[in-house]
This record gives sequence, C-alpha cells and structure tokens, in this order.
Amino acid sequence: MEVGGVFAGATRARLVAALRHLDELHGVSLGWQAALFVLALLATFSRRPDAFLHAQFYGEDTIWYAQAYNLHWLRSLVLPQAGYLQTFPRLVAGATLLFPLLWAPLIMNTVGAIVQVLPVTALLSRRCSTWGPLHLRIVMSIIYVAIPNAAEVHIVLTNAMWHLALLQVLIAFAEPPRNWQERASDLVLFSVGAISGPFCILMLLPVAIYWWLRRQPWTLVVASILLLCAVAQAFFIHSYSRAPGMPLGAGFIAFLRLLAGSVFVDSMLGRGGPRLPVSLLLIAAAGGLTILVWGLWKAPLPFRLFALFAAITFAASLKDPLVFGPLPRWQLLAMVIWCRYWYYPSLLFLWSAAWCVTQGRGKLPRLAGSFVLLLMLAGAVRQWVYPPWPDHHYLNYVERFRDASPGQEVVIPVYPEGWNVDLIKQ
Repeated sequence: MEVGGVFAGATRARLVAALRHLDELHGVSLGWQAALFVLALLATFSRRPDAFLHAQFYGEDTIWYAQAYNLHWLRSLVLPQAGYLQTFPRLVAGATLLFPLLWAPLIMNTVGAIVQVLPVTALLSRRCSTWGPLHLRIVMSIIYVAIPNAAEVHIVLTNAMWHLALLQVLIAFAEPPRNWQERASDLVLFSVGAISGPFCILMLLPVAIYWWLRRQPWTLVVASILLLCAVAQAFFIHSYSRAPGMPLGAGFIAFLRLLAGSVFVDSMLGRGGPRLPVSLLLIAAAGGLTILVWGLWKAPLPFRLFALFAAITFAASLKDPLVFGPLPRWQLLAMVIWCRYWYYPSLLFLWSAAWCVTQGRGKLPRLAGSFVLLLMLAGAVRQWVYPPWPDHHYLNYVERFRDASPGQEVVIPVYPEGWNVDLIKQ
C-alpha cells in the first residue's frame, strides 16, 4: 500500500508538471498545428467516409453549383439564398467549375471538411491563449471533433458557415495579430465569413462588448467589418419574404424538450433526448444549467462572450426556424435529430463541462463535469460514424450530362429527397 501510494503520488506529480509545462507554452508550434490539423481532418473523414468515397451533392450545394454553372459564378455571388448572402460556398462552387462535374461534390465536401477542422488549429494556437490554458483547449478541441449530435453540419459545404462563424468568434476574442500575415488572414476571414450567412449580425453585440472592455484597436477593425457586412445582410433579410409556415407552437414543455432533450441530452448521447419523459427532462435541464453556471463562473471573458453568442443564435433559431411540415415548428424541431440549431449550445454545454473538470473549485463541479464528458465519450463512440447518405447513383447522371446536347437540361437528384441539381448543358 505504501509503495502504491508513493507511485500514485509520483504519477500525479508528473501529470501536474506536464500540464504546467503545456500551459507555459500558451500554444502549440506551427509544425504541431499542421500535424494536429491532419489528425483532426482524418478523424472528420472517418465519421462520414461516404462523403469522400461516394461523394454526392447535398441540399443547397445544388443551388451553389447550378447557379454558378448556369448563370456564371461571378453573377451568382450577389444572389441571396433564404434571405441572405452566401459568398463562401458560392466561391467554392465557382472554383469547382475548373474541374469535371464528376469531381465537384468531392471538392466541395473536402473544402467543407477543411473549414470544419480550422477551429481546432485556432484553439491550439498561441493567439487563443485568451480562451484558457492549453490543456483545457486541447480538451475543447477533442470535444469539438467528437461531438455526437452534429451530423447536419458535418463536412457539408452548405453548413460550413456554422464552422466559419465559430472560427470568427475564436479569432475575434483571441490575441491581436502580431504580423502582417496574421492581419491579412484575419481580414480575409472576417470579410468572407461575415458575408456568408447571418452570423455577422449575431456577433455584433459580443464583439462590441469585447472592444468596450478591452479597448483593443484591432477589435474595432473586426467590429467595423462585421457592421458593414451586417448592414448588407440585413438589407437582404428585410427584402426577403417567404410563405408563412405553421405556427411556432411555443410553450414550456416544447422548450424543455428542445433545451434539455436536443441540447443537453443529445450533446452527450447523440439522439433520443426530446422523447424522454418530462420528469427526466426536468432533471436534465437542472443539471445542464448548473453545469453552464459552474463552467461560466470562472471562465475568461472570451468564453463568456461565446456563451452570449450561442444564446443569441439559439434564440434566433427558435424565433423563426426553417422547418416545414404539418405540425407546429417547435414540435417538428423536437423530431429532427442532429439539427444545426443545437450546435453552438451543445458545444457551449460540453465546453462548460470541460471547464468544470479542469478548473472547477471543489469536488462536486469536477465530478459533475466528468460525468457529462464520460457520457459524451460514450455517445461519441456510439455515434462516431454517421449514417451514409442514400445512393442516388451520381455517376450515372454525370455520364448522362456528358452525353447531353448543348441546351439540354439534366436533373440530378441529391440528398435530402426533393433536392435536385438542374443543369443546362453549355
């Protein structure tokens, strides 16, 4: 027993020393960033191998590619979709026109995967030391890669704007750029990212608060870019009108199923949370909110502002969700698994649990955070490989398009059902 106690004490001392050394680094080297980027990219590929082995278009990918091909990619850049500009996927779709149609889905999926992995390298960089000690950011990166309820935003170029917005949040609250290369990359990130989706509007308040409290000149540059892009996006959103859908069906029980079930439970187990009995959902809601409070209590300003951004995005998603069907929309949302609307709140919850484990004061927060992360680990193993998309025999349609006469229309069905790529052979 005495020998065992000495061995355990020595092991703990070595672990503490290793963690202290990690934190002194503030960030990993450029070489390690490249290696970890490749490792995270391989992990991302492994979760949906069909997106590369049997690449097909997905959802709005059909719009980006068809409009770039039929109308010219430059003209397509100024066309709004669902009420706002989507510059990044349209740029990628335009670039794919340089290659055969056969390669287009693979190129778009690969770009979507690369964008998805970029927040990992950002988190582990020296600039993101404002977000917490390095060992904590390593845990946050692992959670980001392995989160079990994010199939809708996994790899798909159409939903790459969710990862692009997260990358902007990480960099907006990071250390200011130290050289012209970092300044140039920031300008490209915020200029393209802010005009790709409505997130620039939702970021304005957190970024303004960050500038007010820190008064960093570079934050003012970022805020100015976001403001200009937000004005442009707001113009298109104001001009956009769509047919009214079903009523929201808002209510306490419906909200409980979405928050406790879709966000808290599904972020750990992957699916099935909204169908739990109300009594279990109440327990999950109380536990999840407690984890959030504990995690945010000692968290630095960037993490708290990310919590504000996640809350604003969650509220905006529930105010007018883009779901259609014969039932009230909140009821429909509770039936949708792996919905993109739960992505930021789920990350916030799991990252808060990581804060409880690594930075929590007292045994109870650490035990609660550990319980959440262990459940999340089980859910990640259970949901590591997402179900493949149905095979729509894309190669057959590529051959049909190749043999078509100029001016002939070729319709390529894609997933989800009801979406098509309508191409006019040129």
